Amino acid sequence: MSSSSSNLIDDRFTRTYQDLQQLLQRGGDNTSLDRLQTVLEYRLKEYKQGLDAFGPPSPQARSKIKGDSPVTVDDRTIQLDKSERELICKLSDHWNLNEIQCASIWDSFKDLNKQLGSSKINLSAETFLESKEAIFIISEYYYSERIAFISSISCLMRLANEDGHPLKNLAHDTVTTLKKETTDNKLFVNCLFDQFRELRKKQPPAWCREIRKSTSWWAKQTLKEQRAILEIVFLCYHYSVCPPDQLTYMIHDFKESDFSRKQATSYLFDAEADHLLTSVVHLSLLISIEVLDPAAMSTLQNLPSTPSEKNLVNSPDAIVTINTMAAFMGTSQPHSVFLLAWSTFLTELSYHLDDNCPPAYAPVKQMLDGELPMGQNKYSYIKADSGTPNIPQKAQLNRIYVGRAFKLNVFQYITIMVKSSGFQQVDPNSFGYRYVTHRLLDNFLTTTRASFIPQESYDDLVQCTSLLYLDQADLCLTFWKDNFDESDQTSLLATAANRFPLQFTNFTDLLASLTGDAGSCHDSSAYQQPARNVFAYLSNRRTVTAMLPDTVTLQSEEADGGLIVWSDQQLLITGALPGRKLMITPKHKARLLSAPGEPRIVRWNVKYSGWLLLALVLEGFTRERATPTSEQAIFDFDKQLSGQNQVVVVSILELLQRTLEVCPSLGPKLVEHIEQASLQQLASDADTIPTPLNLLSLLQRVINTCASHPTYLVQVMTPAIRCLTALLPFHRDEVWSYLVSAPILPRMDQLRAQHAFSSSLAMTDASLQIQHILSTVECVNGQFSLLIAFLDLVKALVTDIQRQWWLDAKATVEKDGFSSSRRMQSEVLAHCLHFLMLDVFPAYSGWRYKLVSERFEIGTKILEIFIEVVQNFKAVDASSNSMYILNIKERLINNFLHQGNAYQISPLLDILATGTMMADARNRIQPLEAVQIERLTVLAYTFVKKLLTLRLKMVASQDNVEPSSLERFMLEQTVGDNKSDLILIIAKLVQYPYNHELPTLATDVLTRLFKLAYKWKSVPSFVGFFGDSEQAQKIIRSYLEIARDTRRSETLLTSIWQFIIAVVETQPGLAMLFLECGEYVMPSPKSAVRLLEEEKKKPNTQLGAKPSSDGKTPDSAVRIAVDLLSDWQRLLMDKPTVLSNTLRFLAAFWTTAFDHYDLVQRTRSDNALWDSIGQIVLNVEQGLDKGISISSPSSNGSLRRSCCNLLSKAYALRIIGLEVHLSSSMSSNQSVSEILPAGVKALLGKLGDPAKLELLRRNFLRTDFDFELSQLLNSSATSLLSTISSSDTSMLIIHSDRIGTGDSDCGDMEGQYGEAYIYDLALTKSRLNSLTADLRSRYLGSDPSLWNTPEAIAIKAVESESDTFMENLIRQNFNWSVADAQLQVLRSCRQFLEVSSLQSSDQLWSTRTTGEYELIRDVLKEITSNPNRGQVNRSVQVELIELARGLTEHWIETTAETASQTGAGSQKQFADKAYGLLSDFCSILRREQFPVISSVSGEMAPSFHRTIFEAILLCVRAVRRGTDELSTIDNGSAASQNVTTSLISVLEVVGESFVILVQRAAVNGQIYGSDIKLQLEAQELSRDIIVALSLIEEVTRPVYGVPPNLWLSVLDHYGVIPTLINLFVAGTDSAMQEVKRQGNSHTIDTWSIPSYAESALCLLLALAQTPLGAERLASHGLLYAFADNALIPLLQQGKVNAVVRVSESDPNDPNTVTMERNPLHSIWCQKLAVLISMLQCLSSSQDFALKVSEFLQITGPQINRAMSTHTDLSHQKSLTTAHLDEVDKISMILFYLANANVI
Repeated sequence: MSSSSSNLIDDRFTRTYQDLQQLLQRGGDNTSLDRLQTVLEYRLKEYKQGLDAFGPPSPQARSKIKGDSPVTVDDRTIQLDKSERELICKLSDHWNLNEIQCASIWDSFKDLNKQLGSSKINLSAETFLESKEAIFIISEYYYSERIAFISSISCLMRLANEDGHPLKNLAHDTVTTLKKETTDNKLFVNCLFDQFRELRKKQPPAWCREIRKSTSWWAKQTLKEQRAILEIVFLCYHYSVCPPDQLTYMIHDFKESDFSRKQATSYLFDAEADHLLTSVVHLSLLISIEVLDPAAMSTLQNLPSTPSEKNLVNSPDAIVTINTMAAFMGTSQPHSVFLLAWSTFLTELSYHLDDNCPPAYAPVKQMLDGELPMGQNKYSYIKADSGTPNIPQKAQLNRIYVGRAFKLNVFQYITIMVKSSGFQQVDPNSFGYRYVTHRLLDNFLTTTRASFIPQESYDDLVQCTSLLYLDQADLCLTFWKDNFDESDQTSLLATAANRFPLQFTNFTDLLASLTGDAGSCHDSSAYQQPARNVFAYLSNRRTVTAMLPDTVTLQSEEADGGLIVWSDQQLLITGALPGRKLMITPKHKARLLSAPGEPRIVRWNVKYSGWLLLALVLEGFTRERATPTSEQAIFDFDKQLSGQNQVVVVSILELLQRTLEVCPSLGPKLVEHIEQASLQQLASDADTIPTPLNLLSLLQRVINTCASHPTYLVQVMTPAIRCLTALLPFHRDEVWSYLVSAPILPRMDQLRAQHAFSSSLAMTDASLQIQHILSTVECVNGQFSLLIAFLDLVKALVTDIQRQWWLDAKATVEKDGFSSSRRMQSEVLAHCLHFLMLDVFPAYSGWRYKLVSERFEIGTKILEIFIEVVQNFKAVDASSNSMYILNIKERLINNFLHQGNAYQISPLLDILATGTMMADARNRIQPLEAVQIERLTVLAYTFVKKLLTLRLKMVASQDNVEPSSLERFMLEQTVGDNKSDLILIIAKLVQYPYNHELPTLATDVLTRLFKLAYKWKSVPSFVGFFGDSEQAQKIIRSYLEIARDTRRSETLLTSIWQFIIAVVETQPGLAMLFLECGEYVMPSPKSAVRLLEEEKKKPNTQLGAKPSSDGKTPDSAVRIAVDLLSDWQRLLMDKPTVLSNTLRFLAAFWTTAFDHYDLVQRTRSDNALWDSIGQIVLNVEQGLDKGISISSPSSNGSLRRSCCNLLSKAYALRIIGLEVHLSSSMSSNQSVSEILPAGVKALLGKLGDPAKLELLRRNFLRTDFDFELSQLLNSSATSLLSTISSSDTSMLIIHSDRIGTGDSDCGDMEGQYGEAYIYDLALTKSRLNSLTADLRSRYLGSDPSLWNTPEAIAIKAVESESDTFMENLIRQNFNWSVADAQLQVLRSCRQFLEVSSLQSSDQLWSTRTTGEYELIRDVLKEITSNPNRGQVNRSVQVELIELARGLTEHWIETTAETASQTGAGSQKQFADKAYGLLSDFCSILRREQFPVISSVSGEMAPSFHRTIFEAILLCVRAVRRGTDELSTIDNGSAASQNVTTSLISVLEVVGESFVILVQRAAVNGQIYGSDIKLQLEAQELSRDIIVALSLIEEVTRPVYGVPPNLWLSVLDHYGVIPTLINLFVAGTDSAMQEVKRQGNSHTIDTWSIPSYAESALCLLLALAQTPLGAERLASHGLLYAFADNALIPLLQQGKVNAVVRVSESDPNDPNTVTMERNPLHSIWCQKLAVLISMLQCLSSSQDFALKVSEFLQITGPQINRAMSTHTDLSHQKSLTTAHLDEVDKISMILFYLANANVI
């Protein structure tokens, strides 16, 4: 820990040894290999010193500390005040540590506590100077650094030998260099061992005696350091040979210290220290065994004539010396382990000496014969022991040593060692310890027959061997491959088999341990092989060993050197039920094994199935007491064979469980084997029919027996449930049927009260159910094996319930659409999930545990179940019954989103908040538990992310929603004593280095939470949730630093950019901190950014250019994004989603420009940004990769890259369009060209180039969507389902749950561009695999003879159809991916062209005067020439129509003004072009693929009819505006006919559309009420009707020369006029209803009054201006409609006011009142105007005039009011225009009526 180092050493994750050790042990991508290599190279000089790296104080270091200048440590500058300098000197004296290192420890300690936010410690130096307890706290931290220092070395040694680890090469180089290092001519490992010896002899320092209990703590600390050093020594000699001189040195030290039991501080030891001492002793023993190098002895051919002294066997002097030390051992049990190893070594050595004894080995030979005098050795540091050896040195010395080891119960002690924590999987060196012990026992058994071992030692040997192999897949593979020989009857396994079933559990326990590890990969056939070997070995047993009672009469004879006996009786081995008896036939000879006078033990050679015998014992267990039998039976020792011995039953079930779990495919074979064996090998009575023994029913009876037992036999029930779980995939019907009546199944009262159950779900005694067993047994004991087994069963049920998905359409269906079996399954699963949701998950974290790991295992399994349900439950039938599959999912979601309370949701949030902290805390003690906790935390974040994603889908089309319970609790949750917000803890996880998933998941959760909060009625500000100013700055910088580092994973980078986008879009205050993080980060949201006026005035000044107060340059997400774009081509190839999301962020930055206007102003002037954007856009042809094949593994990645490239171009175009729009908004006194940045102007000029424009149109204004693929997918699904007599394609074509776009790069790939974009590929593949697997297992099995049967051919056909369907599904997902990305480009291109044409046309069209018009014509041709169908192509058409409409409007506005100024010729040319556009738009109206009527009727979305109507209206008016010659054109000319034809075709479509729209509006008006969606639809319909009416009105103008009889015939054909009159009546009624609704208010909201009536009156007025039109209106009863509508009663009372109040601040002050014309008065006046026109046109009709007169009489009061208002001005100050208009129209009507002589 020197004061100088590389500038890369000060890394966040390698700064301290604790950080470095965790990084090496847990992994992480926060440090690159190059940086880690630099760190390790620097640390190497400290590593080689061992603990001496923590050097003593020095005068030079103390002078630096006592000075006034800052202290530099590891390239870090540490500022120290006076009290801190005093504290460091005090710590240096206490710890005897260099002062500079003390300064580093103090600085790291302060930093750690700041990160943890600990409020328990005052970090001021004064506190530590005054408080001894504070000194103790920092001392704990220092000694943790020492432990981490040593542990990091052992971690490197493990990594150096771990194949496939990314750090292997780096660790190997470091360890190799380290082993070669010498200090004082001593190798590194020798120096470490000397330091270990010194630690044993140390006494506590003086400062410890001043603090209570510190001496005991210090003693335990030295034991921890000893253990850590011995781990390094063990690893060194595990992979290399120990030299003889060092070997003797170590053995001598172990002997003198009683294998490290003699400690200087032993008087201070407590129970914890004794546990640590035991681990040190065990390590010493393992090292002593390891250094003997048994591998060299086993591979030795002959002893060398000249020993090389390379290892022990090549050093006779070392052998003799070690023997002199071993002779004085044997006084304590730990010695027995070394004595056993030494005896084994001597035994093998004696074999070689008997064959050939070189002269150099003569002393060794004498030693083995007991003839060598004691006390001879060549090592000066070993003094000869005085006195008589504890172990006599006689002939056959090796046997003497092993005898002493037996006397000391060596195998019992090895069992204790194997049970210790060091041998458990939580210890990273456990496999090495097991391997050394395995080699010891293996070598021992090669020299000693197991059958000759005394019975007491034999039992211990079996037990320790079983524990040694338990859950060790590699050791089991080694055993079956190298150690197992079926012909060898002297091996331990053969001995146990030959003593079975007399010694029952020895054999079953040994077999259970040899099955392998259930955690190994099931897909690996090699790891399943041990279980297959166990199955085969037990299936063919050939001996039965038993004890015979005295009642059995035997006959005997001598043969083969022994006594052979037999009985004339039939002997029962086990079983008592008829047909369930395993018998020994009469006169079957056996060998007598016992001596005379002892109980008679015999062994029969008989072939039988061991599995059958085990099953019979289990069957006996299911009977409460042994059934009496008349047969003579063997002696049932300890009730083993009757099934009444619980230990035996557990042993049998665990053997079954391990066999089935390690190799699941053995399940059907085992069930079938037991059934066949029961029929073939069991004796049955003459009057009974033999029935097969079924393993499934047997297991079910075992579970029932255990549940009904008074003491709840949890130990028996647990493996039985696990066996049932393993058999579920192969016997699902039997298992599901059993669970209906299973006593342990939870029956939730709350669920039963809410929902009706089918009669098939039996109700059982509540005391037998698992919730009762859990509360009364497992919660009391603190052990939860049964609950864990039950969780595994539920998880298997969740997976299995959808495996036979195809049966839903084939089974007998009930009235509600589900088969009875599926209903039963759903009910079972509903109860199980309800039990987990309401009873287990909310409470499990508060239970008492003997093994803390069980807590995390329970949480992990529950969350796995929840995620499986939420993610993969997609039922075929969305039945309304709440017990069905889909509703199970909905109830689970509602429980956590809506209905759940704090009791149910808080446990989930607690995992989010404390998961990583618990993992960090447990890592130094139990690293595997830390991994388990990380796994639990990952699942919790995954579950919350899924829930928030589903919530986003629910509220996607809503605003102002109420927050769900989960969202609200997430914002309210606080953690710890300092009440840290949960949001702050989640945000900090982006810095988490040890798990690559957690930073991404945490960021995704925040992204979704921000988006949801934005939809709340009251949007909260998240600035306060990021802590104080310093915390917020640190977190935001962490996000930005990662976003800048393109070496990070694409998933994490994409997630962070999407989070920043969400912040910019939803949180303006927080967004400011991300956009400019530095000294501008303030505690208050209102002061988040401080813009200095002088900086505003400086040209080309970047806001973050000045360092902030902490000395760091302010970070900016914008600056990082711009920098990333400079390398966009590399990003596109390596991390395409990062590129697209970076551009999306910039688009969001511009979209929300007015939230951070000054930052946008600074950014828009950056020419580098526009240069990069220009390159992205202008590389038009660098788009979709051609020739993508779905069979290629890289095709998915290639397609995603292409789609992200298209998205990048889309966002780039959007940014340009937004900048043009922004510049236009700033151009109040300047032209847009003067405001636009130079880079944008240049870019617009390039894009306006004809060649580039043509490329844009060809590549961006289209899609490659293939509609035929959709049909092909449906047909292939139909074809596949037809092979299994089904037709519901929704079973296979399943939409994935996705939100957002396809470039989010989520880890699960669901909803991302590629093979799983639209349709759920994983679920479909799973369903097809389960279908084919079920068909194969049902009809083929494992019999090769069935593979060519008709059933096999049919199954192959199904598999072929499945492959075809999967191929089509992937193609369709590819098809949709490309289409979606192209649609994004199309929309962005449309917006860009529209905005640029409207607001910066001079820049875009400056080089081509006719470019805009030709682009419009090209776009319209693209629409008419596209023959494709489908939803995507419809969307394309809509986008193109909107683009054409927008460009048309702009072209007309700009060109018409120019044409009017340049003369008639230009106007005529303009009119011709306008007519050309009109013709093109008219050609779209009746397209077969997408007719306008389908849009009008609402049958297809999105709609486009209004857009095209508006475009036609613009063109028609442009034609009229361009020339006035139309009215003078000869009606017979070609020009007139063309215009007429076009307009009539328009009128036909618009007339039909108008009628449909009015009908839709009428329906909508009847039902919309308060429904916001329908209200919006009504508003859209109102606009549609106005446009249609305007277009009809325009076409019927006389100026176009269309004869009235033509357009009237069209209107009559479609019933336009009656519909128009009805629209007026209905519109008047709607207006009156709205006025009445607002009647209680002093003011009227005129905007909310429907305008249907006024719109209808406008067209009526236009029609009434022609004689034919007026006549037609009169004939359709318009006058009657005028006289009979909702407005008439008001007119009859004269209460239609001309004006109404729309606002008022003071009702009593008329000057504050705002008046507007009354909409009802407008309707009245328009009616009068229509009547005027009709009177003019029908002046000759006396009858019509009379009817008008009658109408005036009906409305007389209103007319009187109007006329009296005109004559009497006393009640008002002045007349309004509305009054004058009304009076004018009444006067005109009276005038015409007078002319008609009616009045």
